[in-house]
Amino acid sequence: MIDNALKYSHPKGEIKISIEEDEGELVVKIEDNGIGISKKEQEKVFSKFFRGQEAMKIDTEGKGLGLFIAKNIIEYHGGEIGFESREDKGSLFYFTLPIKSHFGEYLTGDFY
Repeated sequence: MIDNALKYSHPKGEIKISIEEDEGELVVKIEDNGIGISKKEQEKVFSKFFRGQEAMKIDTEGKGLGLFIAKNIIEYHGGEIGFESREDKGSLFYFTLPIKSHFGEYLTGDFY
């Protein structure tokens, strides 16, 4: 997701990354002000081999597997992934992962 933000941001664009804990979950957000994703393509973003039309104009090397793989890894570990995007305005990708202690119990509050 960070690689996509770097790749598809406009020159001198801005990328914001935040990581926080919220009710026993790790919440990661990656936001850019790049090319964005058109409404008609948004439902396919996490599909295997999907590449947006604008993304293919910028980077012809990709295979369309990155977000598909990320989604599968995150969901396998009990997390969720999603995004918001506006064409030519940028995208916000986010995911959550449950936080567990070394003994398999979910942590809440301070880490000990």
